[in-house]
Parts: sequence; structure tokens; C-alpha cells
Amino acid sequence: MDIEKFITLCQENTSDFSSMDYLNIAEHFDLIEEKNVLNQENIIKKIQSKIQKSLKVENGLNIRSFRKDLAVKYFLDENINRDYFNIIGSIAISLDLTDKLTKDPENWKSAIVYAKALAKLANHRSTDFAEHTYRKEKYIAEAIKFFSRMNIKILINDGIIIASKDDQQKIFNAIEYRAKKLGGNFIYNIINNTNHLLSEKQDRYFSQQNPNNKNPLVPWGYLLKVSLRYLNTPENKTKGNVIFKEIISISKHYAALYGFQEYSQFESLNLKNERLIDYLHKTSLADQIFNFEQLSTHHLREIIWSLYDTDEFDSIINTRMYLQVIHELITIQESCFPARFNLHDIAERLSHLISASDLSYILDSLSHKTEELNKGFISLNDGANKNHTFMPLIRIKHHEYIFIKKSLFNFGFYDVITSTIRKKNKHIDEIIGHKIEKLISEKLTSKNITHFNNEKYKTPSEFRKKYFEINQQRKDGECDIIIETDSSIIFLEIKKKILTRQSLSGSVAHILNDLSKSYFAAQVQIGWHESILRENDFIEFDSGKKLELRGRDIERIAVSLFDFYSFNDNFLLSELLRGLINSRVDVDDYIDKSLIKDINKNLDELRFQFRLPIMEHYNSEGNPFINLRFFSIPQLLTIIDNSNNPESFRENIFKTRHITTGCKDWYKEFDYVKKLRS
Repeated sequence: MDIEKFITLCQENTSDFSSMDYLNIAEHFDLIEEKNVLNQENIIKKIQSKIQKSLKVENGLNIRSFRKDLAVKYFLDENINRDYFNIIGSIAISLDLTDKLTKDPENWKSAIVYAKALAKLANHRSTDFAEHTYRKEKYIAEAIKFFSRMNIKILINDGIIIASKDDQQKIFNAIEYRAKKLGGNFIYNIINNTNHLLSEKQDRYFSQQNPNNKNPLVPWGYLLKVSLRYLNTPENKTKGNVIFKEIISISKHYAALYGFQEYSQFESLNLKNERLIDYLHKTSLADQIFNFEQLSTHHLREIIWSLYDTDEFDSIINTRMYLQVIHELITIQESCFPARFNLHDIAERLSHLISASDLSYILDSLSHKTEELNKGFISLNDGANKNHTFMPLIRIKHHEYIFIKKSLFNFGFYDVITSTIRKKNKHIDEIIGHKIEKLISEKLTSKNITHFNNEKYKTPSEFRKKYFEINQQRKDGECDIIIETDSSIIFLEIKKKILTRQSLSGSVAHILNDLSKSYFAAQVQIGWHESILRENDFIEFDSGKKLELRGRDIERIAVSLFDFYSFNDNFLLSELLRGLINSRVDVDDYIDKSLIKDINKNLDELRFQFRLPIMEHYNSEGNPFINLRFFSIPQLLTIIDNSNNPESFRENIFKTRHITTGCKDWYKEFDYVKKLRS
């Protein structure tokens, strides 16, 4: 049963209920039983039941996808009758969004008759076509038309875009052909055309995603990754602007085709079953397509200096020497874009500190070879071929380098040093965890934010006997950081996990695994702290200090080392927990089963905690998980920088707690709320 067949069935159906009232319709379908209890609502329910019996099956079509496919067809063919949306809308309000529909045309014939009657009775229920609610489908249709003019055939079925490998390759060839002609000017055009997104104060690009956008976005993140493959001399300097505009047009339609852009801030609501999986996949790719991976220089300095301004790794790498070079490179890039320099330029600045041979080695270790930079990256799904964030510099000739834009390449400084140490020191991740915890504690102290730090406690024996059957290995507790205010107790649990390349490529299993080892794992830890606190009204630490509940709210904050981008969004995470808390994760056979085992282990423990009588508030209506937050260290540092005591810290934590613009950019939303309240 495809859209064409549905349209044919609608055209063939001659039923007309326009002049009938609910009694006439009831008689038509022989639905009258006792007239004295007969009313329009009863008739509507009976007809909806008939539709369900006609269409519902265990495995079949998805009503949401079917409705969207019809919208795409409508925008492709203006001769499509809008009344078909009344029919499919009447069918939709009779079903749950997760229901599956038969493909049998005979059953659809019956359902269409019932749906036409229901459209007459329920015309006040907005089953009609509202074009603004199908903006995504409109631009998918425009993309199909655009590529059709390039002799590229695109189909859509059950919400899935279908294009042959040859036709997909035609799109990539069109982009690559023009990228090669632009050469090194490609990346400069991108940076110059995204200046409006750059916050100089925060030294980062704000997300351009905003559900209020009525037009397709330029996939700047995708284009940046592609452009880095073509740093050669431009082949065509005279028509550079024309060629760049052509690339923009092709890539905008390419991104619009797959529907990654959100046109409503409500798209992340009611994430259940297969829709949750699809949403996680698309959200991860949307981050990569429309936005830039980045790390501000201010946060780079705070993090990397706290980790590596030491001689403890000298047997592996002289980290202080690297930090001296990094400081000079950042200084050079701040004065020009892009920073082009050679070994001599840096040697002049550091001749009294570092030998030329050591400097040459360091610069080369920080540099990509141009031929290896994002090699093989061209498709939206090619995240595994992306490597530009691994190193900050690009070596264009022997002893000649480019440092393009610090915030976009700063992460490479951290990655080069850390990966070098990790090869020889298997404890580096544990060391990073301790050092980052120390950094946060020192920052809090500098801002007069009193707190508990690295406090251990023994779990009360009665509590362990009563509640620990889910995980017998859990005996004693450890709290990274606790901040108290008059109204709240704020737990911070720090995890060093970062998003992997597989997650950035849209692999849902890896996204959930990364979240499990950061967000879920931290929330499990805090969940036990909260459970003990609510059971006993206090926790007594080994140090002799005591934390008392005193009727206060509990704010649970998981902290990752670096940004998880959209997955740091509070509303998305709340919906994610809603969708997963009563489920178990399963994926295709080709995924490593150990990933799924670890994910389910943490989800099982969270689920067990939420079902405890002392945690019954998590089973309430509304948004029970709103206090389960997820920040990165850079986000937490931003909050601390804007605070001066525990109460102001709490206020800043709460700035983005109940507000969402739909952009899923914490920095942008924090800045927005600050300006609103200033």
C-alpha cells in the first residue's frame, strides 16, 4: 500500500456525507442501538473503532510516516486534492502514533469510507491540511524537484528517502567538482559567511538551529568538513562566488532532503519506540551537519593547563613544552585568520625555551598532512572519516603550517597530548578525572561557592539489605561535589567520557553507550545518594561531615569532560528517559552486544531506583526528570564564572532548566536568558 494506491482509492470512493448529520451517519453504518443513549460522541467512537479494526495489524505501515509521505506528494503534485488530508487525518486521530497499519487495499477501502464520515463529524478536530505543520515535507519535495533537474531520481516511501548509489554519487560528484575548483578559498568563504553566528565574547559559534526558522539552513558543519579536503590552490578564481553559491544550493537541498532540520520545538516530545531511535540518529547528524564542533580558547586554557602544566608525564611527553608552543600558536591565530607560519616564525618566539629540533617535532605532531585530512568524507553519514578535530594544525609544506580558527581546532591540542600519554599510561583517564575534579573544586572556591568535595561514606547496612538487590557490588558511596543552598542540594558527578566518532556518525547504539557511560552512570550514582538521603534524612561522611536533607529539593547533575551538543539539552534528556525508563534497549545483530549489555545495566538500575517508595516523586505526571541535568566541563565553568556564591550558582543552574528555544545549544540559551534578565 503506497501513496499512489491510497490516492487512487480516494479518487474511486464516491461516498458523500456532507449533507448528513450524526443520526444519518449512524443509520448509514447501522450503528443505532438505543436512540435514547445515542449522541455524536458515541458515534465518533464507534466509527473510530471501525477504522481501527479495518487497519490495525501487528506489523505494517506507520501512520506518521504515511501522513508525511502524502504531504511530500502534495507538494510535488499540486493536483493532489486537499480532502485526502481530511481522510488521513481522520484515520490518524483514530489511532495511536505507534500503531501499525495493514497494506491490504480492501481494508483501506473500508477505512476511507469511515474516515470520510468521521471527517464530517469531527471537523472541529483539525483533521484538515495545515501547510505550516508540513514545512519539513515541503522542503523535502523541493529537494526532490531540485535534484530531478540534475537528472537525479529521489523517491520516498514510509518516510524513508530512496536513491540509488549512482544517484547519490551524482550529488557528491557535483559538490566535489565545485569544491576542487574553489580549493583553499572554500574554507575561507565558510568562515567569512558564518561570522554572524560567532559570539566573540564566548569565542564560539552559536547554533543556527531554531524552530522559528521557516527556511532550510545551510549545512555549515558539513561544508566545513568537506572543504578541509580541498586546501589546494583554487582552479577558478574569477567565478569563486558563483561556484560557492552553487555548493550552498546543492548542500542545502541535500540536507533538506533527509529532514534533519527541526521546524518545531515540539519534535523532541513524546519520543517512544522506533521514533526515539530515529530521533537520536537524526539529532546526532544534525549537530554535525548544521553546527561546528568547537572548544573556546578560554576553556581550552583552563582544562589543558590544569591537566598538563606538570612534569609527571615527562617520561612520555614534555607537556609543559607543548603548552608553551600552544600558547604561542593561539597568540598568532588571534592576530590573523588563518594563521600561516613556518618553523622559523615560532622558533624566534621560543628560541630561549625550546630547541629547533624539539619545536619541529612538536609542530609536526600537532599537524595533519593535507592528503589525510578528512579523507573520504563526503556523505552526511561519513562521520567515521572525519579527523580534523584530532590535530589543530595543517602542514602544507615542510616546516610550513596553517592554524585556521582556534575555537574550531582547539580540541586537537587536548587530543594530541592525551592520546600520546594514553599509549604508555593506562591510568591516564583516571588521572584526568581527579585533575578535572580538582579544577572544578578550586574554581568553586575562588567564587566563594562552598561545597563538599570527594566525600566518601559507608552505606547504612539496613539500607543495603533493603535496596541493593539490583547491584550487590554497590556497598559504599563517593560524592564528587555537593553544593548546598537554602532550598536545594546540588550533586555533581563528573565523568570523563566524550562522544566517540561512531556517535558523531549517527550510530544510535554508540550514542546510547556514550550517554550510558556519562549521563546514565552519573545519574545512577547520584540516585543512590538521593535514596539514602531521603530514607535516612542525612548522609554521614567518613570525614565526619554530615549532609542533611531538611526538606530541600535535590538537583542531580552529571558532568562530561566535553560537550555532548544536543544531548546536553534538558528537555531532550527528559524525553529520552521517558522513552527508555520502562524499556530495554536492543539493536541489530551486527552491533557489539556488550554495548547494549552495559546500557541496559545502567537503565535497569535507574529504573529500580525510580520505583523505590522513597523515590515515588519520579512517577508523577508532568516532567519528573527535569532535575536530572547534564552539563559539560566547559558549560560548568561558564556557570561558575557567572556566579559568586552558592545561591547565584543555583540561579545559573536553573537559568536553562525550564526554558527551551528548541536550538539545543546550551551556550546560546544561557546567553539568551542572561540578556533577558539583565
